[in-house]
Order: sequence, then structure tokens, then C-alpha cells
Amino acid sequence: MEIEIRAKLKNPKKITEKLISLGAVKHGEKKLCDYYFGDIGLYEKINHSFWIRLRVKENNKIELAYKGSTDIDGVYDEYEQDLQDLDTAIAIFTKMGLTNEITVNKHRTSYKLGNISIEIDDFADWGTYIEAEIISENSDKKDLFEFFDSLGIPKEDIFEKGYITLMLEEKKSPFMKWIKN
Repeated sequence: MEIEIRAKLKNPKKITEKLISLGAVKHGEKKLCDYYFGDIGLYEKINHSFWIRLRVKENNKIELAYKGSTDIDGVYDEYEQDLQDLDTAIAIFTKMGLTNEITVNKHRTSYKLGNISIEIDDFADWGTYIEAEIISENSDKKDLFEFFDSLGIPKEDIFEKGYITLMLEEKKSPFMKWIKN
């Protein structure tokens, strides 16, 4: 499972400096465009939410991901696969009745510190955020909270919901009834 927590950054430069001082290794920067597809009728039929995400990476590489609800905020079932053509994938999902409910553009800087993957995501008008992730069969987030504490991120600034959930809440999307995390 993918275990994640996030926080909006008031001072991204300070957090980046702290990451490096802790020994985090920078793994690169990239621009990403994510298309999130879902279907409320299908959520009702299978009794849980999910997203099908198409991610356009640099060099026009396309990644398909399933991100399924586990009923725990910040914990997801996830499967990924590379695809060849964005337009064809969008057409297939649209013909299947899936709705592209939200599209997100961001600039991502990636780091690694031990078993923790760290992303600094700049969403332009929406702000800059940090996401820390571990892959584990145990959904305990204690190590992630301790890591954010070591960065000086106050507990009250930390959230477990996904970015997409927050964005859907802001736009008062009908998908919110179903999105659990």
C-alpha cells in the first residue's frame, strides 16, 4: 500500500534546505499533467471510490494509474502501467463513460531519505506542498509524522487527504460524496 501525508508549505526554500541537511537525495525535477477519471454510478455499483489517472510526464511519456480507496485517509491501493498515447486513452475512458473530473498541472521536485519518498509539488495558483510517502503493508503513519516534525512542519499544518480530494472539495464536485481519501 501507498501511505502518504502532506502539508502546505509556507516557506518551500527553508524546507528544501532542511531536507538536504537531513541527507535527503534529490532525484530530479519534472513537470506533470494529471487527468483524473471516475464514474459515480460505478462507485455506487462497487461501493467504493477510485480514480483512473493519466499522467503526462516530460518527454510525453504517459502513465496510467488506478488509485483505489482503502477507507483510510492517505492510504491507497495503487497500480501503474505505461501507455503509448494520451489521446487514445482519453477517448477510451470517455467512451466507457468515465468523467475527467479534474486536471492538475504541477512542477515536482523529488527526494529520497531512507524509505521515505518526498515530493515538493508547486501547483502555481494553488500553492506549494510537500508529500511524504512510504510503501508498506502496515498503514501506520507514525514515521511520516515524525519526519514532518523533523522538518519543523507543525502538526496542525499536516493533512492526510489527497490533493485531489481537497481540490474537489474546493470546487464542490458531486464526486465528493464518494471520495474517501
